[in-house]
Amino acid sequence: MLSPTEISASADAVARFIEKNGIKFERGNPVTFFNRLGQVHVDLTLPVVSKEHEETVLLLKNYCGLWTALVDDEMDLHGSRTELDATIQLLVDCSQGKTPPAESTSSAVRTLKEVLTKLPTDPAKAQLREAFYFDLWVMVNGFVYEDCINNKATLVANSTEYARYSALTASLKHYLDLDYLFSKEEPDPAAYRLMRKGYDHLALAIKFASDIGSIRRELKNEYNLNLVTILGMEEGTFFATHRLNDTKLKEALSLLQPQLDKVRDLAMKELTIGRDILEQLPMTQGVVKTEELTSGRDTQEQLPMTQGVVKTEELTSGRDTQEQLLMAQGVVKTEDGDTQKRRSMAQDVVNTVNMLVASYFEYDRFRAKK
Repeated sequence: MLSPTEISASADAVARFIEKNGIKFERGNPVTFFNRLGQVHVDLTLPVVSKEHEETVLLLKNYCGLWTALVDDEMDLHGSRTELDATIQLLVDCSQGKTPPAESTSSAVRTLKEVLTKLPTDPAKAQLREAFYFDLWVMVNGFVYEDCINNKATLVANSTEYARYSALTASLKHYLDLDYLFSKEEPDPAAYRLMRKGYDHLALAIKFASDIGSIRRELKNEYNLNLVTILGMEEGTFFATHRLNDTKLKEALSLLQPQLDKVRDLAMKELTIGRDILEQLPMTQGVVKTEELTSGRDTQEQLPMTQGVVKTEELTSGRDTQEQLLMAQGVVKTEDGDTQKRRSMAQDVVNTVNMLVASYFEYDRFRAKK
């Protein structure tokens, strides 16, 4: 696990890259942004990564985060897909065996090149490199879909296609690929199959939750469609073709309350499915500090069902309450009294997605004030 100092050093490196390349970064101070995102990336990193490569993996994931922001922000804020098209050309060239260009006017290409040129060239990693490129294409297709429903209106959005394609932009599988590219061990086929399935459901949970978290901005500042507004249109309770002022926004949020509830339930469903799949992975044990069991990191108070927490009155009589609560979380006590928690190899990934989903919800702020 990388230290705060190492996470900060990675954020500084990305900020220097942004400044050196004259990149227009539209998400605030890049050092602050990538310090926060860097911690998320550390928590989304599997324990298979070799110790000597942990800092490299973090830096590459931060560059991936920058690439995503550049493509997404240009589309959302400016209605343009120059960076997306440049990315597509880069990936086509790479698929034909061409070397990434030494110079490019595209910020997205310069950023993604930092990742592609640092992938291991070991022939034994060839399949994982192909998987990484495939998962980049998956995200690109998601961005193409969003351009079609928001900027070009070449597609009439519906909830089924949105869930299938737009969620691809929140994919986590390229991070899974990076973890194994920088691992000394090859992924077990059965475990790798489970992880790709589980990561897909976690990405859906993130996408649906973020649609709740971004609803105000998308209605007022961008007018981009998301699952909440698409469901409102399909169910005949909401329709708007332009950005909304504060008064209209309040009215829209009131009208969309049933859809907000529905999308929240969908996010929780996908989160639970992803968790259940990943819990089938091999287990490891590690000492857990007491404060970790009740901290916001596990988001037990915000998302109790996803952690298997039980109510006190449901506990079997005659047993110690605290021990049962620990058991519900997979915690055991060793012979010497240390508290340990049985963890799947992807437990930190699940906990981190828990945290992200909970942070997007902040649900009561969307309820219309009476």
